[in-house]
Amino acid sequence: MGLTIIRLWIFVACIQQCAGQQQTLKTRIGSRINHHSRCLEDVNRDMLIQSTVHLAGTLSPTNLHLVFQGDPDQRLKESLWSKNMAVQILSVNGLWDLFEESSYYQIPAQVILYGDVPWMSSTLREVAAYYDSAKLNERTTRWLWVDATVNDQEVVGQEPLVNLTGSSQLLSRWSFSEAMDLMSSRLIEGMRGIFISFEERSLDFLPSDASASLAVEGLQRWVNIASIDAPGNGVWKLQFSGTWTKQGLHILQPLWSEVSFNLLGRTVRISCLKKPTVFDYEGETANLKDTNGYAADIAKEIQQRLNFTDILVPNRGFGAFADGKWNGMVGDLYEKKADVSPTDFTPIWQRTLVIDFGLIYGTDPVVIISKAPSVYMKPLLLLEIFTPYVWLCIVVIGLVAGVSIGALMKIKQKLGHPSANTVLGPLSYAATLMKILVSQASKEVCWTSWIGGQVIGGCIMFFSVVLASLYKGSVTAFLAIPFRSQPINSLEDMLRRKVIPAIRLLSSPYSFFLTENSGQIGKEVREIMVTFSGIEVSTWSFLKQVADGTYAWIDTASSAVGSSNQYEAIGKPCLYHVAQNPVRIDLDAFGYPKNSIVKHQFDEIMRWLRNYGIIEKMKKTYYSQNCITVKVSDGPQTISISQVQAAFYILGIGFILAGLLLLVEVVIFASTRKK
Repeated sequence: MGLTIIRLWIFVACIQQCAGQQQTLKTRIGSRINHHSRCLEDVNRDMLIQSTVHLAGTLSPTNLHLVFQGDPDQRLKESLWSKNMAVQILSVNGLWDLFEESSYYQIPAQVILYGDVPWMSSTLREVAAYYDSAKLNERTTRWLWVDATVNDQEVVGQEPLVNLTGSSQLLSRWSFSEAMDLMSSRLIEGMRGIFISFEERSLDFLPSDASASLAVEGLQRWVNIASIDAPGNGVWKLQFSGTWTKQGLHILQPLWSEVSFNLLGRTVRISCLKKPTVFDYEGETANLKDTNGYAADIAKEIQQRLNFTDILVPNRGFGAFADGKWNGMVGDLYEKKADVSPTDFTPIWQRTLVIDFGLIYGTDPVVIISKAPSVYMKPLLLLEIFTPYVWLCIVVIGLVAGVSIGALMKIKQKLGHPSANTVLGPLSYAATLMKILVSQASKEVCWTSWIGGQVIGGCIMFFSVVLASLYKGSVTAFLAIPFRSQPINSLEDMLRRKVIPAIRLLSSPYSFFLTENSGQIGKEVREIMVTFSGIEVSTWSFLKQVADGTYAWIDTASSAVGSSNQYEAIGKPCLYHVAQNPVRIDLDAFGYPKNSIVKHQFDEIMRWLRNYGIIEKMKKTYYSQNCITVKVSDGPQTISISQVQAAFYILGIGFILAGLLLLVEVVIFASTRKK
C-alpha cells in the first residue's frame, strides 16, 4: 500500500514536471514572438519615418507644424531636423489656437498629422470649419496625413500592444482602401494633402519570382501613398499615387496635382451690378451671354475655356460695411452667395480683410469729368492779334516819326526852303503815319520831292506792308479758329474755376480724399466736395449739373466715362470733357470669396489674356466716344514782338538813313543860301 502511494506520488511529480517544462517552452516561444514583433515594428516604423521625412520635403516646408496623437515620436522629429526642416511640435488644441490667429490666412503653412486613421479623420472634420470660416488658406496650406500604426493583429499574435494613446488594447488596422475612403469622406474642396500608410502582405499573394526578390522575414513591406484627385466637379478624394520601399519612392500619379481647368459644367454664381461699358445688361437677365461690357466679355472668354454654367446674382453696389455687416457685391462674396464678381473692383485694404482679389488685369485712372469747352467770342477780338508790346512799339514809332518829320519841316520852313510851303504840325504827321501803317494810304501833301522824305516814306510803306500782311494773316486765323473756354484738366484748374467737386460715396477717390495722403490740394477738395450715392451719379439729374458746369465729377474712368457716355449723342457736340491729367491710378481686379473654388483657374486664364493684349483690345471697344469731339484750342496765339522784330529793324535803318539825308540836304541848302 505504501509502495503504491510512493509510486503515485512519483507519477504526479513527473506530470507536474512535464507540465512545467511545457509552460516554460510556451513562455519562451511567446517571448521570442514578442521580441521578433518588436524588432519588426522598429524596422517598419523606420521605413514609415523615412517616407514621411522624404514626402515632407515636397510640402516646401517654411512653417512646418507636427501634431502627434499620443506621445511625440523623437525619431521622426530628429529625422526632420537632420534634413534641415525646422518643425514646431503642437498638440491638437495648440493647432486650433494657431488657426484662430487673425493673420494666419496670409501665412503659408504645412501640417503633419501623425496618428491612427480614426483620429486623423475626426481631426479633418474639425479642420473643415476653419476652411469655411477663412481661417485657413486653401492655396497655401498643405497637409501630410501619416497613419502611424505599423503592425497587424496577425503579426503580433494574441499579445496586447500599447497603442498611440497609451491604452493597452488590440489594434485593429484599417486596410489602405478603407483608410482612403474614410479620409476622403472628410475632405472638402480645396484641401491639399498626402496620405501615407504602412502595409505588409504575405508573399503567398505574389508570384514566386517576385517573392524571392522581395522576401523579408516572410513578408513584403512598403508604404502606400495617396494624393488628392481634384476633378472640376468639386468632388475631391484620395487616389493611390505611389509607394515607398527600400529602393525609394515610386510615383504613379502626381503627388500635388493641380486643380482641373475643366469644370465639367458645374454652376458658378456671378455677383454683378449694372455698370455701363464694364458690366451691363437689360432687365432681369439671368445669363452671362446676355450681358455686355469689357469685364463681361472677359468673363465670357474665361467661361468658354473653363466649361462652367453661370447664374447671375444681381446687386446694386460694390459693397460697404454698414449696420454691422457688408452689403453689395462684397457682401455676396463674403457670405458665399456668389463664387466670383467679374467687375472692376479696386483692391482697397478694408475689402481684402473679407474677400480675395484676383490677378490685376488693368489700370483705371481716377479722372475729372467736367463741362466740355464751349465756343465764345471775346470783345475787341481784333485788338488781340498783337501783344501789347507790339502795339506800343507801333504807336511809339509813329509818334517819334511824326514829331521828327514835323520838326525838320519846321526847320526847312524857317530857312525858306521852297518845298516847305505847306508844313503840317508834328501830331498831324504822326496821325498820317499811323494811317499809313493801317491803311497803306497817304496824301501827297505829306511828302515832299526831296530825297529824305522819299526814303522815309519808302521805309514806312515797307514797314506797313510787313505789318499789314501779318495782321491780315492773323485776322484770317482768328476768324477761322474759334475761341473756346478753358477745360478743366487738373485739380488745380477745378479749384481755380470755383467748380464744386462731386465724389461717389464709398469709392476709391472718396477714401483717398479723406486721408492725409491726398496732400494740401486734397484737403482743399475735401473742404468743398459734395457726395452722391452710386445710383445717383448715373442719372441725368446729376450728369446735367456736370454738363452745365455746376459740378466736376471725380471718379474712376470706368465709372465716370461709362456713365457720362450714356447721354452723349452720336454726331452731336460733346457734353463732357475728360481731364487730361489723372488724379491718381487705381487697379482693376475680379473679386472672390475667401478660398474660392475658381480663383486660381480664373487668374491663369486672365494672365494669358492680359499678356497678349486681349483685355486692352476689349476695353478700347467700349471707350470710343459717340459725340463729336473738337480739338480744344484758345485760338491762334497773339503775335509777339520777337516775331515782328525784323520789321522794326528795317524801319529803324530807314529812319536813320532818311535823317542823315535830310540833315545833309538842310546843310547844303543853308550853305547855298549864305552865298
